[in-house]
Amino acid sequence: MAHLRDMEELIGTIDDINMQNYMREALRCYMTDAHRACIIMSFITIHENIYTKLDRLSLVNKTAKKILDEISPLKENQQVFEKEMIDRLSKENIISKLDASFIEILGKLRNKAAHPSGHSPSAEEARYIFSESITRFLSKPILSAHQVSDEIIESLGGGNLFPTLKVSDYAIIVQHELSRLTIEGLPYLLNKLIKNLDDTNESIRINALRFILGMGSEGAKEDVLSSLRKILIEKQIHKTERENCIVLLISCNYKLLEGLNDPTYLRMNQIIINNNEQVDPSTPTLKLKHPLQSLNSISKIDPAISKLKLHSATEAIIQKFKYNTDLYRIIKNQAWMMDIFFDALLNMARAYDFGTANDFAKFIVNADDEISQLLNEKQCFSLLAGIYKAKTYGATHSERIVNNNFNSIPKIREKALKGSQDEKELCQKILKDIVGDDYLNIDNFLPHENE
Repeated sequence: MAHLRDMEELIGTIDDINMQNYMREALRCYMTDAHRACIIMSFITIHENIYTKLDRLSLVNKTAKKILDEISPLKENQQVFEKEMIDRLSKENIISKLDASFIEILGKLRNKAAHPSGHSPSAEEARYIFSESITRFLSKPILSAHQVSDEIIESLGGGNLFPTLKVSDYAIIVQHELSRLTIEGLPYLLNKLIKNLDDTNESIRINALRFILGMGSEGAKEDVLSSLRKILIEKQIHKTERENCIVLLISCNYKLLEGLNDPTYLRMNQIIINNNEQVDPSTPTLKLKHPLQSLNSISKIDPAISKLKLHSATEAIIQKFKYNTDLYRIIKNQAWMMDIFFDALLNMARAYDFGTANDFAKFIVNADDEISQLLNEKQCFSLLAGIYKAKTYGATHSERIVNNNFNSIPKIREKALKGSQDEKELCQKILKDIVGDDYLNIDNFLPHENE
């Protein structure tokens, strides 16, 4: 039940200034213990508000215009128009049947308070009618959920619905459209949008997808995100034709990866892996479809969840894009992702295959600065040992790095050298484990510059 402070805050949820003034008058009545007047004023304001919204709606809605034309003469002549207006709006689904029934209930409470019946309205009764008047009617649009949704769906065929290709612009347009829709209408709208992803009209398909991406974009309300998780992701993820939409959606907002059920996480792993396999490595990393965008979202959720539920997808992306420096910004603060990354680099560094080892050697010379900043001293030392191992297999580019005393990768060498000095016994063991040579001494392997 609303209390005084709550009642004041509720008034702030009303957009219409005139309606705010009416309800402030109702609040003043309540504060002076004129509970009967508070109830009557609240009930009158509901109808005044609906009439005002009907007037505005009539500018764009033919049905609303017809109802307004029939109701206005009654109102102007101070005749009873309220019931006729509500009945007509309910019949045409401009307001819901539930709202119409609730107005009838409030009307009975108002009549009980207004007429001589021996009933003395309580403070609780007045607060109830005051708060329900605002939360159910004054703070909401007049259109019913289905009518708003149907108007949105009808607009999908428009070529200028989304005039740019920016997701941030999609969000602006979608937020405006959703402002007319109550939370109860989200499931209906979303199911309609999902259906239109398969429409034969290309414009409708594309706009349905863009609308969904706008719904899920960063900054979306949790009510909207919850509907996307339950209705689209969890119920549609098993369908191959929904993979693209879901991959794009999770790239828009990492929060859509939170709170999913276990079967959905299993399927999510696979669709991210599928996308990773299909995307060309030359695809710009800023594109939503790029696997690094999926990884970026994974990196933002709780590591306890991401490591357990999305490990396979993460490993696949890191393995494919280990030489892409855009990856490093994403994983640098995620210890478990860094472990996967290091293992991938080490395996390339010590690869038996000449092509793999030489590709790594060429890469590491150009990425000395970036890699030295990401890896710790023991990891840097391990990479040098891996390069040495590839040299023993005959990888020519690896051999050149070793023969140059690793000076072609000075920053990695510097960190490796410090590690070998600080934890000599450990690094000696690392050297033996990677190279497999019991006689290779750490001082000979990585001598000081002045030696």
